Parts: sequence; structure tokens; C-alpha cells
Amino acid sequence: MSRWLACAWLVFVAMSTTTAWSQDAPAPLRAEATVQLTFDEESGNAIDAAVVGTSKDDGQLVKDPVRVPSPFWNQSGKRALQLDAGKQQFVEIADAADVDRPDAVTFSLLVVNLTAADDGGYHGLVAKRGQADGKTLTNYGINFSRQGDNFQVYIADGPGYKVVQYPHEPAFAARRLLHLTATFQVGDAPGQDADTDADDVRIQLFVNGAAVTPKAVAPGFVNGTEGWITDVAPAGLVNDLPVTIGRSEAAGEYFSGVVDEFLLFPRALSADEAKRLFQEVAGPNVEELIQQDKPAPPALPQIARLSHAGLTAGQTTQVVIAGKNLSPTPQVLFPVPGATATIIGEPTADKLTVRFDVPQAALPGFYPVWVKTPQGLSAAEPVAVDRLPHIGVQQTSAEKPGALPAAFFGNLTGGQEQRVYFEGKKGQRIVADVELKRLGGKANPILELKTAQGTPLSIAWGQARLAGDARLEQTLPADGLYFIELHDLVYRGGG
Repeated sequence: MSRWLACAWLVFVAMSTTTAWSQDAPAPLRAEATVQLTFDEESGNAIDAAVVGTSKDDGQLVKDPVRVPSPFWNQSGKRALQLDAGKQQFVEIADAADVDRPDAVTFSLLVVNLTAADDGGYHGLVAKRGQADGKTLTNYGINFSRQGDNFQVYIADGPGYKVVQYPHEPAFAARRLLHLTATFQVGDAPGQDADTDADDVRIQLFVNGAAVTPKAVAPGFVNGTEGWITDVAPAGLVNDLPVTIGRSEAAGEYFSGVVDEFLLFPRALSADEAKRLFQEVAGPNVEELIQQDKPAPPALPQIARLSHAGLTAGQTTQVVIAGKNLSPTPQVLFPVPGATATIIGEPTADKLTVRFDVPQAALPGFYPVWVKTPQGLSAAEPVAVDRLPHIGVQQTSAEKPGALPAAFFGNLTGGQEQRVYFEGKKGQRIVADVELKRLGGKANPILELKTAQGTPLSIAWGQARLAGDARLEQTLPADGLYFIELHDLVYRGGG
């Protein structure tokens, strides 16, 4: 994480054995799907079993993927489909009205990820993506990099990809039985969105019925378990390209794994419906079966990341600590004299919500945070303490410059260029310091100061005395609008 976010959207749904429904029970959600592939045929293409929709959206099996006995919960006697990336195998559903979704979509499937642990490439799970008329188009898509710890749900309305990113393991743990559901809904984003137009996309991802919290959105922001991609042209999402399962587009990103019970809906399912769909597909006893299959957790608690890597002296800040084995009976240790770290709500094994109260007299600097449980003590995660107001990096723009001095926070991923806009005066001395390496980030930061027209005025590279972080100092030549740009040295860095 750096103090100074990526987005996407997608949907999956699945099916299973027939369930008897009482008159008081809600109707099966699968009956609403406009595409339903069970892969239970003995041979040939996957036949669309949906009872609604405007066409039969069969799945063509490309390069002869193999049907295997379904390994998923309560699927005894049924078949699933095994895909081999090395053989470039995938499923293709032809373009049709049922799969063109300009305003909302949900799709789900049962899946096992068989990607190798040392595989650093990106692989496509589901996509309606490609190039047309010189534009990058994606109605909806998912790809991931296991070694890169990145699971992306994305769209593209012409200029380029817009992505919601999740940590790989919570979203798509390898060699585990999973049911993925992703939803996409066009609307007006809350809070940080500057306009009231329905030109934003809300993405939610559910794994085994539970919502997964995004780690970054670009362009946009994270709102709880929602990823909001802002300022989208919804009409540009629809394209004439096929839907593929196990590949992103003709260029590749093939997937190795087992898939089953693929469903696509013409609307965004709610969180309650995603949970109900999981139980409908996997069976009412699925939670018990999952508990029986869980491996023993590691002994020590592990901190994966903090939602906020900076704290302000004299203020209270709420921070979400994500990780593993963070319960039972956790304590958060924060060795700043007079400071407190109080856990709010019910702690879970993978998430703690903590209220940090830092006294006004606290000295600025870097401090460790530990989580302690009866099993032991986690490794330290660094946080920065200062006396500046904290502002999300995407809360500034050319139309809404940020007020200085301030600490701007966010994430830097891949080829992103994060910008902070501000108004300056002639002769004013500007100092910009990025805390990325010192907070455990992997990118090699570069800072550039530019005029509003993009004319570069100064550039700063990582410095050994700052543990590889960059610091830029410059006297402004004139009154006006400026921006500081942060990017990785070779545009491949990770937060």
C-alpha cells in the first residue's frame, strides 16, 4: 500500500440437484437465468437449459475439453468440464441478446482453480471481451494472476480496461471447491462521485455466498464490499463479441481448472440472493461439507494489509486489518505512548475493524502494528503517523484540487498513474514525499511535478536514504493548477 486503487465487474451462477420447494419457499433463482450450462451431456456442445431468454445460448467446446465426474458438493452422478490452458481449451457462447447486458448482469459458476503456484501470468475465467473498430471492449470479464496476488473483475467501454481488484487467495484460492457469483449494475455511485448521472458501475463478488472486499478500483473507489467504477459510457459496454469461459479473448489468457453449472442473469442479484443461489446450487448442507473439508489453520496470526496506512495525531481513525488467523480473542498492539487500538464489532479469522486513537503529542514517524492471539504474535505491519489531514488520492481532480498541506493515500498497481491536483502560487516551495517502500510496497516509485497542461517541471526517483521511496522538491514558477504524478519505474509495480 502507498500513501498517496483497480476495478471490474462480473457475475457467476450455478446449478445442482433438483430441490423440492414448498409453497412458502421462494422460487428457485435458477429459473430466472437466461443462460444455463450444466455440462451434463455425454458428449458434444454444452446445451443451454435456461427456461427463459430469447435464444438458445449453447456453449461450443473448443479444442476438446474433457467432461469429468463433477467434484463439487452434492453433484454425485453429474458431469463437469475440465479445461487445460496448455491445450488452449475453452467454451464459447455466441453473441446474442441474452448475453448483451448494457445495464445489469449476474453470472455464477462452480470452479476449481488448477493454476500452478509459481505461475505469474494472467488467466481468463469468463469474458465478453475483444477489440473492435480500434477500441478495447468488454461487457464483463474476470482474469487473475495467482503469483501476482490479483483477481480482477473488469469492463471496457472503449478507451481501456476499468478494473475492480481483489486479493487472489480470498477470491480464488487454488485447488479448492468454489462457487463464484459476480454482479454488475449501472447506476449513480454514492459519496465520492461528483455527479448525479447514472454513469457508474457497481461490482460485487461473492465466493461461496459471502461478499469479498475489493482491494482497489481504477477508476473509482471501494465502498464496503462494493467496487464502484466511475464515469463509464454504459452504451460502450455492449459488443458483438462472444462470451468465453476459460479464456479472455483471441490473444489468450487461457485457464486450467474445472468448471460446472454456469448461469447468467439479466439483472444484478442482491447479497441475500447470492447467498441463496450458492445454497440452491451446492445444497442445503454445503456449509457443513465445507467445514469438514477445511485445512487446519496456521498457528500464528498473519496481517495481509491495512485499509489505511496512515494515522493523524490528535484524531481517531478506523482501520480494517485483513489477514489470516486473526481470531480468537485478538489484541492489536500499537506501541505509541498514549495511543489506543480498540477492536470494533465481532472479529473474524480474516478481518478486524480497529479504532486507533492517537494523542496530539505523538511524534510523527513509522510505527509497527501487531495482532496477538493465543496462538502467538503476527509479523509487524508498518503505519505512518503525522499531523496532516488525510485525503483519498482520487478525491482530487483538475476541477477539485486538493488543499495543501495534506497526506494523500491510496494504492498503486501495475501501470497506474496516480495524480494529486493542487493550486500553487509563484515562488511557493513544494515538497512531495511518497511513503511506499517504507510501508511494505513493492513498486519502485517515481514522482513527477507537472503543470495542468502536462508540462513536466521536476522528477524524483527512489532514494536509498528513504528506503527506496522518492521525494520531490520544487519552487513553483507561476500561479496556477499543478499535479503530482506517481507511477512505478517500469509501470509494473504492485502497491
